[in-house]
Amino acid sequence: MEVSSHSIDLHRVDYLKFNYLVFTNLSQDHLDYHKDMASYFNVKKKLFLEEYRYVYGGEKAVINIDNNYGKRIFKSTDLERISYSLKSDRASVWASNIKNSISGIEMDVNTSDGKKFNISSSLCGYFNIYNILAAAGICIDMGIKNSSIQRGIKSLYGVGGRFEKIDSDRKSTVIVDYAHTPDGLENVLATIKQILKPGGRIISVFGCGGDRDKEKRKIMGHISGQQADFTVITSDNPRTERPDSIISMIEEGLMESGSKEYIKETDRKKAIFKALEMTRKNDVVLIAGKGHENYQEFKDYRIPFCDREVVKEWAAEENERKNKS
Repeated sequence: MEVSSHSIDLHRVDYLKFNYLVFTNLSQDHLDYHKDMASYFNVKKKLFLEEYRYVYGGEKAVINIDNNYGKRIFKSTDLERISYSLKSDRASVWASNIKNSISGIEMDVNTSDGKKFNISSSLCGYFNIYNILAAAGICIDMGIKNSSIQRGIKSLYGVGGRFEKIDSDRKSTVIVDYAHTPDGLENVLATIKQILKPGGRIISVFGCGGDRDKEKRKIMGHISGQQADFTVITSDNPRTERPDSIISMIEEGLMESGSKEYIKETDRKKAIFKALEMTRKNDVVLIAGKGHENYQEFKDYRIPFCDREVVKEWAAEENERKNKS
């Protein structure tokens, strides 16, 4: 069960008894609600503190100690702790011999009692490695056999809109991802860089939601300018804001990064089409921000919209053009 900061602050999960509380990471988001990162963190931290034990009833904390906020929770919680890491062999569970490619993950899972076993998955990306470690840590603590953990992880398929590979009918790769925060965008671009084939470019397509944290727009533009080879700035869910105003704020960050390799296209469908049309062999197109969503939200209305379906529509049109020529 995923527990958002809103659900904690609004008492939606009061008096639920959690056997395991997992802290994955924390990065800039929801500041339209929390106002600053300190407030955001303090809400999340409540789950792990003794003074709120009567509310949440947590038994064990499973914590990513590679995250700075995770380190702080690890030090302050009085719960029994299970730590996981890609960087420290002092964690309860850590990964080694990691092979991360577009086709999946293979790695060794190590435990603090000196045991080791191999895991393979069709999922890819370092965020999935962290999630697998958290799940493995819980399973090990519950006494589940390593062989069962291996089978369970191997049988998993990706969640729609989370680093989801879409067939575009070209020799390039198209990935749709929900990354809508600076940390999320940076992580997914870093993951793509690690699996990018020689000669390939990263083409990033994204916007930022209206009526939400405005500070992150410039930051995300800067990140894309630094990490992607080309950026198509477009609309996300503009809501009551003007799409071109949001795009201009993202553009500021791109300009500050020194990148001149970008275009602006307010219409998200046209933006995706333009990105796909410029691809060549081994390129990766990242369409970020909306992921699984099947709508686009404007001031007074919503329209049906799905990034994945737009890619498929473009591929069908491309295939039809090829057949006619």
